[in-house]
Amino acid sequence: MPSEKKLKYSLLSALLGFFSLMPLRLHRAFGALAGWVMSNVVRYRKDVALKNVRNAFPDRSEEQIRAILKKFYRYLGTIYCEAIWFGSCRKNPRRLAGSNICELSGQELLNGYFKQGRSVLVLLSHTGNFELFSGIMTYLKGEPLAVPENHLCVSYKRLHNEFWNDFIYRNRLSGLQCPQEYDALVESSDILRYVYRHKDDRFAFHFITDQYPYVESHNVEVEFFNLKTISMTGGLAMAAKFSMPVVYMRFSCRPKGGYAMEYLPFCENAAKEDIKELTQKYYRMIEDDIRTQPWNYLWTHKRWKTLNY
Repeated sequence: MPSEKKLKYSLLSALLGFFSLMPLRLHRAFGALAGWVMSNVVRYRKDVALKNVRNAFPDRSEEQIRAILKKFYRYLGTIYCEAIWFGSCRKNPRRLAGSNICELSGQELLNGYFKQGRSVLVLLSHTGNFELFSGIMTYLKGEPLAVPENHLCVSYKRLHNEFWNDFIYRNRLSGLQCPQEYDALVESSDILRYVYRHKDDRFAFHFITDQYPYVESHNVEVEFFNLKTISMTGGLAMAAKFSMPVVYMRFSCRPKGGYAMEYLPFCENAAKEDIKELTQKYYRMIEDDIRTQPWNYLWTHKRWKTLNY
């Protein structure tokens, strides 16, 4: 990396590191401001978000649509600022534990499969604050998980920008209790090989697959909020290949701030199900969650190519 570019990255990393040390309540205040700027000044993907929300809620008035968007951009700014705050927890795990930023339930469902000696596919979506996932062992209330932390695998897509990819990668590890032992944040191009190596080791493989497919192959058509679109099937195809059970994670926003994560039943053995029907079921569950909290979704993503963004 050229020295000038390296210096810029070092300065930006230091600035973000300093910012991360501020209290969580301040990050949320900054998040509300950042959301207002993204919506009204920068207008970050405002046309995309507006088109998506109008399509998803055709029965809502224009005033109601604007209200959803206003709350969405506040939520979007907040999750980014919370993710920066999360970075400070890498060297201060007590800070994360004391914040109560997330609470998790439903781990008994995973433990039931683990006690049978089975690995599990967990389907997530772009709801809640999906950048805070690595703190899952800290968020547990009640029954502990029956596997070690490094058996909670998360698949991610590498970013093209080197600085932001490295920064976000490090941030995503910030909630770990034993980061030195963790190797389960796996880039999507390597995930199948990783799963094959660990298929018999009682893992929970977490996949976010609600974005428009990266490639045109191995996809199926589904209906999502009144329109046909295509979806990736890699996670479910993998679960079918290895006869895994599938679990859905609901990631909702709490009224007074923070999030609730919950593991919910999905299917007992993906090998005995039709992949397209399972994929459609996944989107129905996401849609149900969004109808409950309409702002709680990544509306800036170009999910429906037929809308001609």
